[in-house]
Amino acid sequence: VRINGLVFNPNPFGMFMALAVVLCAGLLRSQPRRPALWALLIAALLCVWASGSRGAFLTTAVGLVALYPPLSRARLLVYLAGLALAAASYLYLDSAVQSATMQSDSTRMQIIAFSLEQIQRSPWIGWGIGAYENLPGRVVNAPHNMWLDLAVSSGIVALGGAIAATGLLAYRLYRQGGHQAQLALAMLVATVLAGTLEYSIVDSTHFRGVWVLVTAIACYTLNSGHAHNRAAITSA
Repeated sequence: VRINGLVFNPNPFGMFMALAVVLCAGLLRSQPRRPALWALLIAALLCVWASGSRGAFLTTAVGLVALYPPLSRARLLVYLAGLALAAASYLYLDSAVQSATMQSDSTRMQIIAFSLEQIQRSPWIGWGIGAYENLPGRVVNAPHNMWLDLAVSSGIVALGGAIAATGLLAYRLYRQGGHQAQLALAMLVATVLAGTLEYSIVDSTHFRGVWVLVTAIACYTLNSGHAHNRAAITSA
């Protein structure tokens, strides 16, 4: 039985729980003796499993890999074993689940094809925010992909700016280093993946607030790191 949440869809619930896993795992690096964080981590992992959302599984995995990159052979082997186990579990799903998965994938491909067609028709300025659900021939009411949503609603110039800004933010977090910056980077990477797999950044009320919050935390982390460095230089 999948937990659907208030919107009768397991994906938003799974995304929230996946980000909770990444956040708890990151906080436990500097606070390993806090039982409340361990309890939240275990509960969030169980909820990700209960959601049955493939996007939630992938978001969790990517966030944890960003938090604990495979820099050693032992960690790399653990990740490869986990990947093999996930692939085997997916291949041995029962026929009903496989049928639902194939139907979902088919719908996603139709959404992508329709969105790309609309981008080609109005590439520079898009169709306007909220216009997608009024376009004839649509399969669903939103592109369910943050990048396609930006391109359809605001054009490829806005898309290019968003990609450049997100990439620069991730790069600066990576260069800053430290536990706080690495946690902020892991949250950002996990959120980007969730948005790429499932959510419209402009129209989705489930994802928009998460994106703003994660971006704000990343910017705050960068500013805090710079302020700390300036204070260290001044005192020296």
